[in-house]
Amino acid sequence: MANTDTPAITDLVVIRRTVPASAEKAFKAWTDPAAIAHWGAPGTSVITRADVDLRVGGRFVQHMRAANGFERRVTGTYIEVDAPHKLVYTWRWELPPEENESQVTVEFRQLGDNTEVIVTHAMLADDTSRGNHADGWNGCLDKYEKIFSAKV
Repeated sequence: MANTDTPAITDLVVIRRTVPASAEKAFKAWTDPAAIAHWGAPGTSVITRADVDLRVGGRFVQHMRAANGFERRVTGTYIEVDAPHKLVYTWRWELPPEENESQVTVEFRQLGDNTEVIVTHAMLADDTSRGNHADGWNGCLDKYEKIFSAKV
């Protein structure tokens, strides 16, 4: 008989990347507004403003502008800050199209001279949201990896 007590985990996206940096540097690049400006928006989109109040209960805001000029803002509240190992925060788009609040966990695992960065974005509403966030995170992490070789 199948176990029906545990729901299927279908509301999340998990993405892993390894960067050539210490966990401390990888964590700082994730939480420093100047660094976020270089990687925090996917593709040709850019971050026009990043605010970080890095403490449990603190908030972050990122303003993103697409190449076509469309602007959106994402906000959240830090739930867990365990530098340089782990961040957990809420995630909500404030500008259309709005969506329900979700949760992001970022783990930084030191692997010798490198750090594995594991992004888990959970509590996503549906397949469309999961696909959009997977694409978005992959686009952001493509840029995130490059900042370590560029010494930004």
